[in-house]
Amino acid sequence: MTSESPASQGRSLTTKLLMVFLPLVGVSLLVIFLVTEYTSATERLSALEAKVEDIAVVQAGALAQPMWELDADAIVATVAKLKDDESFLSAKIFDEANDVMHELSVPIPPTIFLNRRIQSVSDITFANDGKDQVIGKVEIIFHVASVEREMLQGLAVDAVTMLVLALVIAFATIFMTDRVIGRPIGQLRKSIERLAEENIREPVTWESADEIGQLVRAFNDLQVTQTEAEAKIKEYQRGLEVLVEERTRELKDSEARIKSIFDNAPAAIYLKDLEGRYELANQTISDWQGVDGREMIGKRAGDFLSEEQAAYIREHELRVIENMETVEIEIVDSMIDGKERTRSSVRFPITNADGELTGTGAIDIDVTERKLAERELAEKEMQLRIALENMTGGLFMVDKDLNMQVFNDRFEQLYDLPQGLVHKGSSLMNVIEFRAGRGDYGPGEVEEIIAERAKGYFNQELALVEDHLPGERVIETLRAITDDGGVVVVFNDVTERKRAENDLAKAHSLITESLGYASRIQRSLLPPEPILNEILEDHFVVWDPKDIVGGDMLWLRVVEDGFIIAVADCTGHGPPGAFMTMIATGALDQALSEFPHANPADILGRMHQIVQSSLSQDSADGESDDGLELGMCLVRPGEETLTFAGARFSLFRIDSGEIEEIKGDRTGMGYRRVPSDRNFENRIVPILPDSIFYMWSDGLVDQVGGLKRRSFGKRRVLNVLKDYHKMSLADQRARIIRDFEEYHHGESRRDDLTFIGFRLS
Repeated sequence: MTSESPASQGRSLTTKLLMVFLPLVGVSLLVIFLVTEYTSATERLSALEAKVEDIAVVQAGALAQPMWELDADAIVATVAKLKDDESFLSAKIFDEANDVMHELSVPIPPTIFLNRRIQSVSDITFANDGKDQVIGKVEIIFHVASVEREMLQGLAVDAVTMLVLALVIAFATIFMTDRVIGRPIGQLRKSIERLAEENIREPVTWESADEIGQLVRAFNDLQVTQTEAEAKIKEYQRGLEVLVEERTRELKDSEARIKSIFDNAPAAIYLKDLEGRYELANQTISDWQGVDGREMIGKRAGDFLSEEQAAYIREHELRVIENMETVEIEIVDSMIDGKERTRSSVRFPITNADGELTGTGAIDIDVTERKLAERELAEKEMQLRIALENMTGGLFMVDKDLNMQVFNDRFEQLYDLPQGLVHKGSSLMNVIEFRAGRGDYGPGEVEEIIAERAKGYFNQELALVEDHLPGERVIETLRAITDDGGVVVVFNDVTERKRAENDLAKAHSLITESLGYASRIQRSLLPPEPILNEILEDHFVVWDPKDIVGGDMLWLRVVEDGFIIAVADCTGHGPPGAFMTMIATGALDQALSEFPHANPADILGRMHQIVQSSLSQDSADGESDDGLELGMCLVRPGEETLTFAGARFSLFRIDSGEIEEIKGDRTGMGYRRVPSDRNFENRIVPILPDSIFYMWSDGLVDQVGGLKRRSFGKRRVLNVLKDYHKMSLADQRARIIRDFEEYHHGESRRDDLTFIGFRLS
């Protein structure tokens, strides 16, 4: 028979496969690479967008301080660092009014097909008094030239990869065609030749799921069918041999398992003859005695134990022999390491098939840990009993049926219960019934009172209850329901504490009344409204202490050819702040008497010395460091200016909608750290036809509120004044108070509030 050689068949098949595989794989790889590069470019763009957003946030944080301080050089230097990034295109910095403060840009690099810019804008916030405030924004724009460049580089790599893969596929196809088809056909031909020439059935050792594999399996099945008859006889013989071997092995395994269970049982198991000699012993008793079990066979207990222990054991063995009964005993002996061990031993008789006694058996269990636990539990119960008896309060615990489980003597003493009424297992209802009959629960039907009181012990809302006894005694009870439905109750006599609380409430009432009187005194120091109306035709005053009394003050004195008006914020608020206003008022009056020409700077300097001296803060012996901030205006009607001096205080003037801040000295008054010879400076302020002047304490500026819980802030105050400056000052006062109340609604007041506005014509 003539046919083509396997080599020629492989080459022909290989050529056909290559004509199919190479175009198909090439198109598939092209699509995959294009999708991969597109996905990669998309991810790079997303990463670049995230990077721009991060840079915008970082730049916003870095620009917050320079923006707040209007430091142009620092802003330029901060933004200039962005040029170091290869993707940077431009950056703009906007102020709070959305005007461009600084701009930086670079030329746009050329691109082939990605014409896109990535932009991010971030608010610039500054922490004012612990709260963030938006003061501008930063805009960053990056180009995508680097993303396009990386994508083109990836496409070049993909092209090289496709070429390499084409070569690999061609080589693999040629190699695998010969290996997968040529080899099995050769093996099949060789097996057929041996069967025909030598009658040797040699199976083809080739397995695959294709048609060649099916052909090989059919050939092998044919050979198997021919040899099945011979194989069945041999298999049957072998089966009998295996069955005998399995049964023999099972018997040996059963014996081994029984012996293993016997030797490794946690209990000691051993058998003795009627003379007390060991006939059988497991490994556990051997380990306990420290003797090999084989050496124990034929010996008595006296060979391993003391005479006393051996006699004790033999006594009970004879009892088993004589009475044919099972006996349980407890044996205490020493372990190998010298520690004491307790064994619970069960001795039982052993008989033969005729019922005749042949010996005794024993099963010993080590109960050392249980005995130790029992002793430890007894010790803890004793400690609990000692703790209960030495408690200052009473305690009892009942089960779900109100039967007494645990109680101490203090419980009986607190309620003066008769002896014997309370004992373990007695019902709590006996105590309730006794107390109801004695009248401890007040008037009412005794049965209803008893039922209500018993039910109340399981009411979780009555966890803490005060029990009022005759003689004004008060017992506080704390109840808790246990997991099993019982109740634990702890009692304490709180009579003295209640008396102290009542005394404290009375003292608090007296203090509140005293503070109310102090408030009336402090308000009397404020300038009377008629005098203010006479001196200032158009004005408003807000004086609102945080507490009943406060540390803010408003001071007005008429001087020669004019008047002086001052606003002060003293250290603290409440009673300490109020006392400081008294000291400050006295110091102002004394300083004015010493300087009747009413020069504000001289008055502030002298007042500073008086406050320091009054508080002993001008010497090393003083302990306090208190003072005040104050703003003072000297007004002489008819003149076109006023004189202002301030100690960490500012005067604000609004004219034609524009606000000007006239700052005082940067030093407070009276504080220990301020030199006593500190001089203050006067500021001469023009009075224009439409001028309105304002002074306020920091109780308005520092108040927290709003949705973001930020401070009211000086900028917000100035915006409010700009909005309302055309109104009368009385209307301005109403609007300012309204805005302030709405802003801090829900937030506690932080400080006293004083605000004055006046118009000079």
